[in-house]
Amino acid sequence: MPTLKDALSFANELIDNKVYEKAHVTLNELLQQVPNDATAHYLLGKLNLAVKDYQTAIKYCKKAIILSPTYHPPYLVLFNIYSLTNQPKYAIKTLQHALKLTPDNKSIHITYLHYLYKNYYFEKGIKHAKKIEKNFCNNKYFYNLLGLMYRDTGSYDYAATYFNKALILDPNYFEAMQNGVQVYKQTGQLTDAIPFLKKCLTLNADYIPAYIDLMDIYIAKKQINKAKNLAHIAFTKKPDDPVILASYMRIARYACDWKMVDYLTPKLNKVNHSAINQNILAPERPWLNITRRQNLKENYDIAYNAIAHYIINRINDYKIDFVFNTKPKSTINIGFLSNDFFDHATMHLLGDFFKNLQHPSIKIFALSYTADMPNDSHQIKVKKQVDYYINLNDLNYEQAAQKIYTLGIDILIDMKGFTQGSQLEIVMQKPAPIMLQFLGYPGTMGSVLYDYIITDKIVTPPEDAAYYSEQFLYLPHTYQVTDNQAVIADVKFTRQMFNLPQDALILASFNNSFKIEQNCFEVWLEILKKHDNTVLWIHVPNNAVKQQLIAFAQQYNQTHERIYFAKNLSKSLHLARIQLVDLVLDTFTCNGHTTTSDALWAGVPVITLKGKHFCSRVSASLLHAMTLPELVTENLADYQACISFYCTHPEKLLKLKQKVQSHKHSTALFDSQAYAKHFRSALWKAYRNYFK
Repeated sequence: MPTLKDALSFANELIDNKVYEKAHVTLNELLQQVPNDATAHYLLGKLNLAVKDYQTAIKYCKKAIILSPTYHPPYLVLFNIYSLTNQPKYAIKTLQHALKLTPDNKSIHITYLHYLYKNYYFEKGIKHAKKIEKNFCNNKYFYNLLGLMYRDTGSYDYAATYFNKALILDPNYFEAMQNGVQVYKQTGQLTDAIPFLKKCLTLNADYIPAYIDLMDIYIAKKQINKAKNLAHIAFTKKPDDPVILASYMRIARYACDWKMVDYLTPKLNKVNHSAINQNILAPERPWLNITRRQNLKENYDIAYNAIAHYIINRINDYKIDFVFNTKPKSTINIGFLSNDFFDHATMHLLGDFFKNLQHPSIKIFALSYTADMPNDSHQIKVKKQVDYYINLNDLNYEQAAQKIYTLGIDILIDMKGFTQGSQLEIVMQKPAPIMLQFLGYPGTMGSVLYDYIITDKIVTPPEDAAYYSEQFLYLPHTYQVTDNQAVIADVKFTRQMFNLPQDALILASFNNSFKIEQNCFEVWLEILKKHDNTVLWIHVPNNAVKQQLIAFAQQYNQTHERIYFAKNLSKSLHLARIQLVDLVLDTFTCNGHTTTSDALWAGVPVITLKGKHFCSRVSASLLHAMTLPELVTENLADYQACISFYCTHPEKLLKLKQKVQSHKHSTALFDSQAYAKHFRSALWKAYRNYFK
């Protein structure tokens, strides 16, 4: 006759082999013989977990714990139930009980850390891991988990240390390689990441995240063809993978591969809508969506989805309920949060903004989460113009939020939004009573944690308010700050220096290649075909995109020989170069933003097509602020007709250029001092509203 131990072991085997009915009979027979046996109750809990009868499983496990309080397996069953039913607090509590009973059980420690990480309890996980680290000196999984938690709290140096420890134990541990790559990307060490990603793909040719990361790096390095080839390989392997679809779309747009864009568009739209309807994370990031789709509802849904399913979850463990001053003050602290306080397009726009904003009624804090650059002239200028320059770069997300709160920031202005390098994990903790978004992201953040967006009535007319989570904080002329002290290099460029024809009418676009859409480029080519005296001068990231556009133009209407390509120049030299241009042609879904301001400051007219959402109306806003409404068109036909008009009326074009040059100094667009005054008034309006 089998012993009780043998019978219990047999029942366990039946469960493991999914012979549930026989296991159920066996265990019930055992309980009739030994009704107070904890193991039998535990196994019935395990059995009911397997058949998804969770309430019965909980009942048996709790009975097992009562019968044998030091017996840990029932806690593991309870953990699995609470994990499956999305009850993280109970799941964590049950594993903590199990660890108290078996403190040397490494498997449970790893399970606990993994669960904390997956549920965004990073600080709790780090604290636990540091307590037990000495017992895990030869465990690559432990080091990888600890590295992940440090990485996702913004402690990149510590993260790199632990990923490297995992790789010392196993040089072929591709998950640690892949996770380490995220640190390299976040810290700008893109070249260092490439060998690790290539090795990941050597070890696992189907490891899609490595393809995605390599694509991102190649785009950042403007190696578009390499990114495109990788996208094709990944798409061939997994054509229905939503993340691959989104990445391939991004690359196809940079490459101006409009045939692929047309092919991917319905697929990506479908998976975006499906994700939103299923309440799961959509594959396309908000910035990519607003630069592709002029659809206010969709733009809002994608933004809301990203905040709800990505950012908010990541701050579960250190979301703090900050308590703010309930009495108004006579002097308020304004914090500008960004990682762009260096030679960057944002700084080119800001110019002397902080200097002009200064007033006894406010204190200005530049809150930076990028490394100090002591030799960068733009960063030096910011440090001189603000009251306090605070570097948050060495702090994790929780510490950074705490620091902002401790500084007593009354209005926190996020200058990044969903753009690259943002740290929304700081903003989403709401460390200031009033939060605004400004300049960096031309659209809604989809979160009520943002109180306002700095805007104007052209980019966001009042009727668009239904598609914004933020209230509109209007400036009177344009939302965009400009620099009326931007230096135009004192050089006498000639057309010959850029191989441009001496007597031609030069039409130009210096926007990023991803902004050029097929219908936009076709209009430009139609203009070239219609007007023999014109040439097109555009900026592209590399030769691959250049050849793509030349091939398209050749096939479309044989105008390819009249297209010229511009290379990168420093800001002041670029402004001087623009003066060779007769007309700047704007892109559609995503206008020129800094590039439009640059052209107008250089004295060159810009013709734009006013779109249906924020980032397709930016040039319209700038042109109205310069009182040049005649250059704002409402449809494709008018856009083309406006360009043609100036191509055939050189005397009108000359007068227009003179008007642009005159309006630089007599209209609102480049009145930086008045802009700062209006901005300061808007901040005080938001502050007073808070106390109403």
